[in-house]
Amino acid sequence: MEPSLDTYISQLERNGVVIVENAIAPNELEYLGNKYSSGWREILDNFSTLKWKDIKFNSDCQITTGFVGKDLYDGHRIAEYKDTSILDMSRNRYDFILGLEDVKITSSKVNYIMKTMLKTEYNSYLGGLPMLTKTTQDSIGKWHRDAYSLFDKETLDMTLPSFYYTVLIPLFPMQASQGRNTEFILGSHRINLVQNGIANSDALNEWCKKQKTIKINCKPGDVCIFHGYTIHRGVEFNSVSRNIDSNTDLLYAVYKKNWYNDEPEDNFV
Repeated sequence: MEPSLDTYISQLERNGVVIVENAIAPNELEYLGNKYSSGWREILDNFSTLKWKDIKFNSDCQITTGFVGKDLYDGHRIAEYKDTSILDMSRNRYDFILGLEDVKITSSKVNYIMKTMLKTEYNSYLGGLPMLTKTTQDSIGKWHRDAYSLFDKETLDMTLPSFYYTVLIPLFPMQASQGRNTEFILGSHRINLVQNGIANSDALNEWCKKQKTIKINCKPGDVCIFHGYTIHRGVEFNSVSRNIDSNTDLLYAVYKKNWYNDEPEDNFV
């Protein structure tokens, strides 16, 4: 028997991450997949013309926080295409929104959970997370949080009501035992990293080795919802995703309060 929506909400509040079964109807998933494929195919067709520039994290931002923004973003590249950005996350991973700018999730399950968690005055947007080639152990992403510290003071950040969630929408089966996946540290949305002496990626990696982690099992139609402060990373992928029609790629949706700016001014230079 599938859990109730309130059970999903309780799991999300407790663990910082939850898998919601059968959240996206087949017709909606097909629509989302087509929008994703169309946008990514256009980018690939024009890939050789993209003008990339390096991202450098502004050291004046979030100086004392343990949210590790500098280590996460330094060394990556960004390109502009048709008034949208394409982020090269390195290790053959990309992030784009082309073709998805005006798309909204219609799932009643997702919308109920987000309405419950964020209450009022929030918005959402979609993006795609493609890969170009086969990846290896070296392609494991860095442990990070999606939402940044608001006050450069985690003691205060940890007291705030929820304001940011990420929803992963797989177009392929995500299995804990194999293939591309995302690894989470349960309950880490409530952990004050600074109080634990964690202020750089090396310290974070050592701390994460000692924590309980989970890789998700998520079939197409299911979604994975997690709190913006949940610590997570992308892990190795064992098959080639060169063919964008092969159902091996991943959509995401961000749900956030209206006042939250995903790219704070002067955060990147």
